[in-house]
Amino acid sequence: MPPGCPQYSFVQKSDVQPYFDIATNYGFANYMFATNQGPSMPAHQFLLSGTSAPAVPDEPHGWGLDFVAENGNFGGGGIAGGSGCPATDNFPSWVDFTAGFLQPQLSSCYDHRTLVDSLENHDPKITWRYYAPTPDIIWTAPNGIRKLCYDPNKSQTGPCNSDYWTENMKFESTTDSVPVLTDITNCQLRQMSWVIPDERWSDHPGAGFETGAGPSYVANIVNAIGNSPCTDMIGNQSYTYWQDTAIFIVWDDWGGWYDHVKPSPIMRKGDGHSDCENAGDSWGCGYVYGFRVPLLVVSAYTPAGYVSGALPSPGMQPDYVHDFGSILRFTEVNFRLDYIANPNPYYADYNARDNGQHLGGDGNIPLSDFFQGSYRNFTNITPAAGFSTSFFTGYFSAHPGEVPIGPDGDDAD
Repeated sequence: MPPGCPQYSFVQKSDVQPYFDIATNYGFANYMFATNQGPSMPAHQFLLSGTSAPAVPDEPHGWGLDFVAENGNFGGGGIAGGSGCPATDNFPSWVDFTAGFLQPQLSSCYDHRTLVDSLENHDPKITWRYYAPTPDIIWTAPNGIRKLCYDPNKSQTGPCNSDYWTENMKFESTTDSVPVLTDITNCQLRQMSWVIPDERWSDHPGAGFETGAGPSYVANIVNAIGNSPCTDMIGNQSYTYWQDTAIFIVWDDWGGWYDHVKPSPIMRKGDGHSDCENAGDSWGCGYVYGFRVPLLVVSAYTPAGYVSGALPSPGMQPDYVHDFGSILRFTEVNFRLDYIANPNPYYADYNARDNGQHLGGDGNIPLSDFFQGSYRNFTNITPAAGFSTSFFTGYFSAHPGEVPIGPDGDDAD
C-alpha cells in the first residue's frame, strides 16, 4: 500500500483466495448493496432489524423516520463508554430522510422492532443466537435494542441483563476463541445465527493479520458446517447441517473504498421510483442505499459458480439486485415469519430490492435465485497456510494476555 494513500491500495488475490474459492464453488452476488450509507454501528442495526431508526415510524416525535448515521462511542478493547444501551457518552448523530444531520442524542438505546421479534413470536419459536467478540462494541447490534438488552424489572443501566441476552448471546473468551465453532462441534447450532468476527480476523486493515486470517476464518466455519455429522429434525425427517443450512457471508459496509456502480435508486413508498421531491412519502430518502458490498452464498442447493445479477450483455439491467433487506426477507419467508414491522413500510425487509410484491412485481422471494440447483455434496474450502481451525480455536491460549476485541472506530471502519 502506498504510504499515506490508502485510497490507492488494493487486496492481493492470494490474501483472499478462500473468498474466490467460495464464489467459484457456490454463489456470489454481483449487485449487493449496503442498505445504509453509514458505518458499522448503523449497518449492524440494519442487518438485525432492517433499520437504524431510534423508534418505530408512528411514534409521536417522528424519530422512526430518522436514522443513526454514525458509530458514536464504539467501545470494546478496553475503551470506556461502551456501545448501545449501556453506553454512557459520545452518542451518535442522527440523519433525517432529507440527509440533513441532527445533533447527537442522549441515548444509544432504541425501540424499533428486529428480526428477533419475528423469531420469538413464531409458533413454535425459532431458536437463535448472536455470536460476537464482546458485549460492548458497535458490531453487537442487540446491545442497542432496549428489549434485547434490559429486563424491564431490572436495572436499565450498565451491562445488558435480559433473558434474551443471557439465553441467546455468546461471546469470545480466552478459553473459547470462536464459540460458533464450538457449538457446531457440539451439535448446538441454532436455527438462526449471526456470526460477528473478532477484529483480528475481520478483514479490517491494521488488525494484525492482513494475509489471510479473515477469509480463512470464514472458510473454517463453512467447512465445519459442511462436514458436520450433526443433524436436525424437520418434521419426521433428519437432515445434516449441510443439508438444511444456508450461509450468507456479507460485509457490513464498503469501508470507504471506491466503487464504479452507483447505489440503487431510492425507492419512494409504493412505486419504486427514484424521487425524493416528497421526502415525507419516501423510505430512507437521502440515506439509502450505500455502495456495493460482497455477498457470498453457500448451500447444498447453490450451483457452483452461480453469479446473481450477472449481466447477459453490456447495457442490460441485472436480473437481481440485493441489499441487507434481502437477507431479512429471505429469513422471514424461510421460517414463515411476519415482516419485521408489518404493515409499516419503513424497514429494509419490506423494501428489499428483489422482493417485488409491494411494487407490483412478480413477488420474487429475495435471494431465492441462489437455491435453484440440485442437491450437491459439500466441497471443502482451503484456508490459507497457517490459518487452520486450530489457529483460531487456540488463539488466546497461544497468546496469553490478549483478549477479544472489536473495531477501533471510524478510521478503520
